[in-house]
Amino acid sequence: MIACAHLRYRAAVRAGRLRPVAFRMPLAPASNYFVLAFLGLVLVLLAFDAESRIALYVAPVWAAMLVAGYFLTRRRRAAGPHQDAPPDEEIAEPSRSR
Repeated sequence: MIACAHLRYRAAVRAGRLRPVAFRMPLAPASNYFVLAFLGLVLVLLAFDAESRIALYVAPVWAAMLVAGYFLTRRRRAAGPHQDAPPDEEIAEPSRSR
């Protein structure tokens, strides 16, 4: 995810939609492509082993559940606090007297 996001960020900087930051990622963009190639190799190696192949079947389902949970919680936060939720209490500042 981070490597893909960084590639999209660099494309947006080149297009002028975002301004560049002072810190540059070492060896970018080659390091992003190296990471993506490595992850692709891991997927291929998982496919060859019968015992680990189940991970290839479960991972998309797990990712879909995480994305769905993210959007559900995001929608709840946008709707505001729940009607039955107790009001926020003010926290008193601790006394600094010695």
